[in-house]
Amino acid sequence: MPLFEPLVQELRPAPDPEAVLVRLAAQPYCLFLDSALREPTLGRYSFLAADPFEVLTLPVGTPEPFTWLRTKLQELTSDTVPGLPPFQGGAAGLFSYDLSRSLERIPLPRF
Repeated sequence: MPLFEPLVQELRPAPDPEAVLVRLAAQPYCLFLDSALREPTLGRYSFLAADPFEVLTLPVGTPEPFTWLRTKLQELTSDTVPGLPPFQGGAAGLFSYDLSRSLERIPLPRF
């Protein structure tokens, strides 16, 4: 059973994504996925996110980080609503370079 469902309100005229980014920039963890392409089939959607309800952080060396992440994301399921963009919620963010230490066992450089 889904825990969430998208809350959608169409804005007409659609605001400029960069202008919205400027307004959200002071919010914690502001993220802008810009579809700078003008091709209608490839550059249809830009996504903005800010002030998440949860921030996931793993200690360096956590075994199986992607298994842990997959389990966490399964807790946040929602049904797909027809007629909306393909990304209707979930997680957005980044992985740091430190993640490589959980994926590969390479000796640290010596100086």
